[in-house]
Amino acid sequence: MQFKKLNRSRGLESKLRALDLARKLKCYLGMIKQQSQHHSLSLENRATRYFTLFFAGLALALGFNNCSKIKVSDTPVGQIASANGVAAADAVVTSSPAPTSNSSAGLISNCDDARKTGRISVQKVELTFENPGKACSWGTNGNLSILDGYVRARTEQEQIIQVAKDAKICNIQMTNADVQNFRYDDNIILTLNQFVLASTTNFGAHFDQSTGYQKYDWSKLVNKAAQNGQADSTPDKQYCAGYAQGLSSCQFPATETVGKADLHFDQRVIQSILGMTDPTQAKLGLVTTGDNDSTDCQHVPIRLLVDIEYFL
Repeated sequence: MQFKKLNRSRGLESKLRALDLARKLKCYLGMIKQQSQHHSLSLENRATRYFTLFFAGLALALGFNNCSKIKVSDTPVGQIASANGVAAADAVVTSSPAPTSNSSAGLISNCDDARKTGRISVQKVELTFENPGKACSWGTNGNLSILDGYVRARTEQEQIIQVAKDAKICNIQMTNADVQNFRYDDNIILTLNQFVLASTTNFGAHFDQSTGYQKYDWSKLVNKAAQNGQADSTPDKQYCAGYAQGLSSCQFPATETVGKADLHFDQRVIQSILGMTDPTQAKLGLVTTGDNDSTDCQHVPIRLLVDIEYFL
């Protein structure tokens, strides 16, 4: 698995043209209104309506020359202009921006500023999610007894990433992972501070959501349909935070098969989640579910090398 920055610039030029047209149209309409008010136009009779149309046409003709002078600043591809007109370093342009809360927007702005001013530090961490090595713990710790076809039990694993005191995390980038022969049973859910980054099937109908991100909660998932057939974990049935905005891509093999796991998340996804939770600490979680047999709640070992980008 690798978390990588995805820079998207598709559609930027068409957006600028659309914005230019919208501004011109607004200008035209304003001139029409001014002409109408100046001549105290009324639509009470036919003659007056003709008079109005004449001035509307005149306003548009004159307005074309004036309004065509309006220009939209062409920010370089791959950058987003900040409020003071300075390009935000390493910003991402997408066809639909990642949903953010107010606190997330604050973290994003601070991280952009820290990157622009060279205050980003990197901490390298190795994380391991071992194979639980046994079936689900049926009937304990909130798990239920065996029942085919339902999410009855899970195993939860968590790795806590801590940085220097008072530091704020801006990105979590997986630089190396040996998961070419990845296998799991029944499903897995990868979380960051309890929000779902990716899952092998989409359980989103059962979870609460905040600014478009699913929040994992076992109490809301237990005893729901297992969604553990191979047809339930095809690529179109999997979940990947930020995918709809062009900020991520996720690949898992189908359940109970061997294949490659490959995950890419833009820093905006990471920042949005950390901003809603705690940017001073990152908790990566791995949840493995099961319904009825001895191989459930298990996965092959996952070893990750992680670059933690943060600022003080």
